[in-house]
Amino acid sequence: MADDDAPRRLRRSPVKHFTDDIRRAAVDAIDAVSIDVQTLQSLVYVSHHRCRGDKAHALHRLLGEYAIALVEYTDVLTELVEQLGGESSGTVEELADGTRLEPFPKGVADGPEIAWLVLDRSSVVLAYAEQAISTLLGLGMQAAANDVMTVQSGIQKWAWKVGAGLPLEENLAQQVYEQLAEDFPSEAIDWVLHVDWEGPVVVPLADIDSSGRDKWTATQEPERVQKFVDVLNDGGKVKPLVLVQPPGDMKALEDGHHRYLALEKAGRTMGMAYVAAVPSKKGPWKDMHAQQNRGPSKQDEAPVSERTADQGN
Repeated sequence: MADDDAPRRLRRSPVKHFTDDIRRAAVDAIDAVSIDVQTLQSLVYVSHHRCRGDKAHALHRLLGEYAIALVEYTDVLTELVEQLGGESSGTVEELADGTRLEPFPKGVADGPEIAWLVLDRSSVVLAYAEQAISTLLGLGMQAAANDVMTVQSGIQKWAWKVGAGLPLEENLAQQVYEQLAEDFPSEAIDWVLHVDWEGPVVVPLADIDSSGRDKWTATQEPERVQKFVDVLNDGGKVKPLVLVQPPGDMKALEDGHHRYLALEKAGRTMGMAYVAAVPSKKGPWKDMHAQQNRGPSKQDEAPVSERTADQGN
């Protein structure tokens, strides 16, 4: 990327109705996303070759297709930079110096684990793309913002495909129950075993009802939220959110309020979640959170292991 102490040099551009300062700011924003998309493409391509284990064949093919799509998205962004009179970044040195993505940890080859990592890095790129779109709209560059939105939508589509490819547990309800059992008495979570679940799946945070956040305990505990943010920023993952989906309504967050706020603070636009189909907004799922205890996963002194935050909500 360009030296921070010197303004980016611009060539003559067909976009003549914007000043050099505006074009320079737009080029900086777009090129930064382009670097992240190129880095993501490299990571996805490597993951395509690394994945092993049961059902890895389908993921291998999907990641290969995703890597090809990311090359096309890179073309959109680099051509846009050039049209604005900028010089697009793409050398090994430029990518290493400019990327905002954490590298993949070495030794990871298990299919589901690789899928989680790809989803996390994709979510980071989506968040940075959103920032670039806001910058471009603020500069009055609607057409350029639309091009970045096209790339953003494409990456989000592929992230959903990768998330849908994660293998489901044979007894998914039992898996959700065991995650919640660390923090809730059995009578509060018995309902979990009697509804249909899917997941973990990719869920846009915008699809989750957070209108009551001012009353969340998590909102009053920024230090605990920050612990999850640190794990995410270090390339780790957090446990899936637990959501319920009433008919014709937004998804309701029943467990994972600290993790939800951390995902937001870390700039994520999506999170992994278990989602239950429930018949109505009211039910035992609404009473669950009031019965939360301070189980083993709630202890602030519990260590974060395997780059994963396991502290409860």
